[in-house]
Amino acid sequence: MNKTDFLLAVCIQMLVVIIVWPLWAMPADASAPSYEGQWVTERYGSVVEITPCGRTNEHVCAEIIWLWESLDANGQPMKDAENGERSLRERPLLGINIFKDMRPDPVTGIAKGKIYNPEDGRSYAASIKQVSDDTLLVEGCIVFLCQTQYWRRPESLPRFEQTER
Repeated sequence: MNKTDFLLAVCIQMLVVIIVWPLWAMPADASAPSYEGQWVTERYGSVVEITPCGRTNEHVCAEIIWLWESLDANGQPMKDAENGERSLRERPLLGINIFKDMRPDPVTGIAKGKIYNPEDGRSYAASIKQVSDDTLLVEGCIVFLCQTQYWRRPESLPRFEQTER
């Protein structure tokens, strides 16, 4: 085998790897995850609705649509009181988008961006991944310290049935 044949064989092998590798790396079910819809946050504090957003729907947004405690001690809608931006502290929590630049990767099924935590008024690097039809893994990180939550679809939660005494 001369030098030209050897280089040609190496180039062909590299092309095969470049073409086949992304196909091999795809999950068995290569369909994009369906983040869309309503999700109950961990500890049942809120329900968020995830929808496509951005100019070309390249991102996902998560709007708070329900709160366990939707009114403050004065009977007024809960406000974004902990927000780091003073001008946003009077806005109601209901209706705010807690995702920023959350972009799904169709190959890995993971969306990465930022998540806003109204409890402390800060945003964190975040990722979301749908781990089953009714479960979403949500992870927020600051440097290398991360917190993980599992959000569930409302229809997947057990129903309460009242029993007679």
